[in-house]
Amino acid sequence: MSYKFKKLTDLEIVFYYVHDEYCFNRLIKHADKIDVIIPIAYDVDKDGFVKGGVEPSVLELSSHNSFKRIEPQRHRGHRAQPP
Repeated sequence: MSYKFKKLTDLEIVFYYVHDEYCFNRLIKHADKIDVIIPIAYDVDKDGFVKGGVEPSVLELSSHNSFKRIEPQRHRGHRAQPP
């Protein structure tokens, strides 16, 4: 399957973010090029509780740069068993 874009601006630049100094520096350096940020900030433990949160510095930077933000969760310590 192939896709045709009308123009390059039809594409969005996505930045996956894990909170550490290196990623934060990269985020600041490339903020003017990012359309969507996906901070990996939440975990779901084996009992199903969601923990974590997006760092305030990332929230502030994303609001100043008008990033779209998607906040996925990842599961630790639990894998779904096939039926």
